[in-house]
Amino acid sequence: MLASDPRAIDALVAHMGEGIRMNSSMCMPGPKLSDILDGKHFKCVLEIGTWQGVSAAILAEHADSVITLDIESRPEPEQVWAMFGVQDKIHRMIVANDEQKAAVVRCLDFDMAFIDANHDRQHVWLDFAITREKCGNILFHDYPYAVPLGVAIPTSYRLDRHPPADTGDGVGFLLDAIVPAGEIVRIPPFAWWRAPK
Repeated sequence: MLASDPRAIDALVAHMGEGIRMNSSMCMPGPKLSDILDGKHFKCVLEIGTWQGVSAAILAEHADSVITLDIESRPEPEQVWAMFGVQDKIHRMIVANDEQKAAVVRCLDFDMAFIDANHDRQHVWLDFAITREKCGNILFHDYPYAVPLGVAIPTSYRLDRHPPADTGDGVGFLLDAIVPAGEIVRIPPFAWWRAPK
């Protein structure tokens, strides 16, 4: 079974417990990561923010290799990757802080980045800044901002109706208030940014 299979979340729950459903983007309303990536293939994808590893398993279906980069080490990703048979395509890196993360990214080669880590403005900006130096194709999760499970995903971010600070509005703020040069395609809860041509 592929990680992108709609039945995969039930298989994960049976194997790892209900907690994996509560924190999975596969259970959010709106398009799924596999829908966004449909028909696309990359040489190497860099994922910043790994959590339980389900997104990395789906990314591995659309790439020759995936590098995951995070500050927190959790046991679930390796279990998830083994369950879907993609562990050989994924290289996991844990760093101590943002400075190490930036240094590591500067040494990597990748043609797509997936940003789904800390969603506050400062961290989203940092992750965007360090990845756009190396890659002109960045997919963000939790656009326009992170919402609790079970809450409808907003379709846009409006600065005049700024969500509470604890919603993690960094992606919406970056793409809709700062509006970096380039092409932005909004498909909540995802948004693509592509470098100007």
